[in-house]
Amino acid sequence: MSPTLYDQWQSRYDWLQSQQVESASPSAIALEKVLRYLLTRYHNQPEAAQPALGPTARPLWADQRAIVVHQYLSSGQVSGIKTASDAQSRISGVLERMRGQAQAASVDRPVLPRVTEVAMGIAQLLKSAWSEQPLRESWCKLAETIERAIAAGTDPLEPVELATDHREVLPESACRPLLACAADSECDPEIRLRTWRLSIHIAEVRNRGIPAHLIRDWFQRAAVSGYEEVYSKASVFTFENSWPSIETLRHELKSDIPVVRLRATFLLGQIGSLHDVSLLADLLLLPTAEDEAPGEREALAEAIESLAKIP
Repeated sequence: MSPTLYDQWQSRYDWLQSQQVESASPSAIALEKVLRYLLTRYHNQPEAAQPALGPTARPLWADQRAIVVHQYLSSGQVSGIKTASDAQSRISGVLERMRGQAQAASVDRPVLPRVTEVAMGIAQLLKSAWSEQPLRESWCKLAETIERAIAAGTDPLEPVELATDHREVLPESACRPLLACAADSECDPEIRLRTWRLSIHIAEVRNRGIPAHLIRDWFQRAAVSGYEEVYSKASVFTFENSWPSIETLRHELKSDIPVVRLRATFLLGQIGSLHDVSLLADLLLLPTAEDEAPGEREALAEAIESLAKIP
């Protein structure tokens, strides 16, 4: 008989019970309560009798995000992994690419006035996106308008603001310089606020396929946070303009980009299923990682509670 969702929950609950309560983290204590509720609520219920996705027992050797997530992917890219050495040999390529991307992101750039630097970055990315999608001629024209503003010494971000006011759907890549500026604690606060607001405006235009109440709810959560959390949370909606698939969201949980993981966690909590409880639980129980975003563990806990539908 195939392991069931109930078997998964029971295994994780038993493991948590075996830990010393004094040394348990708040997230582990909260998770134990959720699992206890699921085991009570779905005892002998058909929903919990469904075949489990991923390992029945929490793989204690799987101490990295990518390894944990791959255990749950339907593609079976790491199916049959039984030991840490198996996992290392299969996932080493993924981790190497992640390290390479992080190193590339740290390369020093020329020092320019910040608004001009941001606008130049947007213009370059608009042209690059236009070369891949020639029908988007408006992107090229906007890039040229930004460049003329820079040359004339006028406000180079104003053309971008006007374009979004007219509901121009800009490519996701054009948001990156804005978000990087909004996250820079050394940047002038007024410039950070302006770039953050423009990022949100672009997100609203791009995400007409996502129910507006979800975006509003997300931004309300961000508004009561510190500025770094505001950046991390508010930027999650710049990446897509329609609902992604459940499988896509599961893949995104192993992304090396924190805001992508946050977005995937939040949306899985809204449109995922009971199959995702154990996956999110295993991620929540991982050791603290250097690249964790502010509030990432809290987001995992909230998503699990949302899927459990605790009254």
